[in-house]
Amino acid sequence: MINKIIYGYKNIITLIIFMSGFGNLSSQDKIKITKLPSPVNSSLQEVCCAISDDGKKLFFTRAEHPQNSTSGKTDDMTLLYPPELKSIIIKTRCGMTLEQFRQDAKKHNVPKIYCSSNVNQDIWTAQISDKDNYKIYHPGMPINTANNNSVCCVLRNNKVLLFGEYEAGSSRTIGFSTSYFDKNNNFTTPKNMKIDDYYLSQLRGMQRNGGSKKNAFITGPILLISEALNVSVGKEDIYVSFYISKNKSWSKPLNLGNIINTSYNENRPFLTADTKTLFFGSDRSGKYNIYFSKRLDETWKNWTKPKALPYPVNTSTSNDDYFYKCAENNTVYFCSDRDGSFDIYKFELPDKYLNKRNLKISVFDKQNNTPLKADIKILTNLGDTVKFSNEEKAEYIVAGNKNIRLNINSAGYIPLDSVINLSVTDNNDLLFYLQEKENIILKEIIFNAGSAVMVSDTKNEIIKLFKMLKASPTMTIQIEGHTNNIGNTEKLRKLSRQRAKTIKSILVEYGISPDRISTIGIGPDKPLYNNDEPEKRKLNQRVEINILTE
Repeated sequence: MINKIIYGYKNIITLIIFMSGFGNLSSQDKIKITKLPSPVNSSLQEVCCAISDDGKKLFFTRAEHPQNSTSGKTDDMTLLYPPELKSIIIKTRCGMTLEQFRQDAKKHNVPKIYCSSNVNQDIWTAQISDKDNYKIYHPGMPINTANNNSVCCVLRNNKVLLFGEYEAGSSRTIGFSTSYFDKNNNFTTPKNMKIDDYYLSQLRGMQRNGGSKKNAFITGPILLISEALNVSVGKEDIYVSFYISKNKSWSKPLNLGNIINTSYNENRPFLTADTKTLFFGSDRSGKYNIYFSKRLDETWKNWTKPKALPYPVNTSTSNDDYFYKCAENNTVYFCSDRDGSFDIYKFELPDKYLNKRNLKISVFDKQNNTPLKADIKILTNLGDTVKFSNEEKAEYIVAGNKNIRLNINSAGYIPLDSVINLSVTDNNDLLFYLQEKENIILKEIIFNAGSAVMVSDTKNEIIKLFKMLKASPTMTIQIEGHTNNIGNTEKLRKLSRQRAKTIKSILVEYGISPDRISTIGIGPDKPLYNNDEPEKRKLNQRVEINILTE
């Protein structure tokens, strides 16, 4: 029997919620690997794949293509000073100590370094049509420079996270930057990111390890970095950094600890939208394979033991890396050299790995239990918003959350706001009951004739209203002032407005937030009774409460 939660307000809509964590992986899982066709893959190497949220734009790095931004090879992993001092080259493997390196940089008044390597790599993009056709583009400046170039991940609002900082038309291996793009593959000048205590740590790590395959991934206020820093457990480790809004910078990178990081290389992190499950590459098995692990607490140090994705994603004879899942669906892109050189592949991640929950939302009339047509808006704690009607027979995918907030609206009914904590309930059948709109008339409130001053002994109704608002902290109301038709219409509207404001001011004095109360003066425009009869005319002078949200 299904347990039902009644949230207060039968057309049924099914909502699929991604929950953190994955089911048990098995080599028997039916996963079909598809190699992307030409023109995406070629006889050259294609790596560092990343897909836009809607699954329509693929970013990847292509090596040694004739159209790439530099035509010649350079010395093996060398660090260069800016162009005006390009004759000064310091090789990271020449035995120079970090102090010698820093002193030399200080001597030439150079705070930053540029990098070049023996592999010429540029960013390429592919526009994906509905029929899975690919049209590729090679962007030029400003994101492709004479050095190695790569998109680490795709952010919201047509924004990408780039490998390296950019300055004066060139890039370097220090840090990361961001750039916006449009539908015509035009990119804005990259903006460098500020990461606390990162630059020097990276220099020391490069000195110790002779460079690295660093990468990064951002979801919301969380930045994951894979890098050979000076505090790394092995060569390349994965770190987490958090956005500091007041400084518009990122915190000092925190090592994820020795459950994730080993004496081998761990790189190319991908974090699910609920920030609970990490995918990453590691060569701990001798070849690079893709692993995943679930975060157990907020320290970012405690994780489940990493497991490798099953065959045919990982094989024992190939390097498989660069996992990147599309936000819109279950399609995963990754890179592998199983056919001799690195190419881009994709597969559909089975639902069971995502532990989807099917929430059924039913909306009823509170009085007679009849089903209602309703417009539903879902706001997740990640800032995502999904809107739909429960007339639609469709599934909606929202990233896993501890909380979701639903706003339910139906014509003629009081809207309902409800917060559901998914971490404390296993119930999937959610019932909401809406109250039909019906203004509350404050019958006992009396004002002095022609005045907005209340008769002193008529405040009991306001006290009742205060208690109602106090008991329902999310309720918002509109106070409507009404009059009869004796007098100038505009003056009557003004008087009714002043009377509504009088009641609001008393409620605010009692402690109700003014943001929860709006006022309107309707004057004689909406009489309840015929104004020709004196006794009935008195009843038209009234105050009504319209409940806007419950």
